Amino acid sequence: MKYLVSFRTTLRISRYLFRALALLLWTLGAVLPTFFIISVLHDKESSVRQEFASNYSQAEWYVRHSADVMRELKYITENRLTSASNGLDVLNGALLGKTTLPQFTPLFLRRRLLVDEQHLAQLARFPQRLHQLMEKQLRLCL
Repeated sequence: MKYLVSFRTTLRISRYLFRALALLLWTLGAVLPTFFIISVLHDKESSVRQEFASNYSQAEWYVRHSADVMRELKYITENRLTSASNGLDVLNGALLGKTTLPQFTPLFLRRRLLVDEQHLAQLARFPQRLHQLMEKQLRLCL
């Protein structure tokens, strides 16, 4: 069998092939930037999700920490109120049964010689001042 190949047939086929090639290049030019834009958007989305998760974990830690602090304060106030019935005057901060404060001794005896009378007086007032500060904080919590 002999096929007749004419210039017109060749021209038609080449025209269809160039159209298909142009369509293929146009599709490639449209699809590649689309995939690139989608990957950039996914990267941005993952960074936003990561930031949101870290902010959420920080907020969660803050809430848990606040709840722990509130629980501790509640425990302290309950202990203070129960000890009030055992002889501690909560409002005045005085012990009804005991009137002496604990004595503090320095850890290093050589340094005891270097401490002057003013520092000793401040150290003697320290337990009383600490007790007053604790009472003040307790009143603020209640």
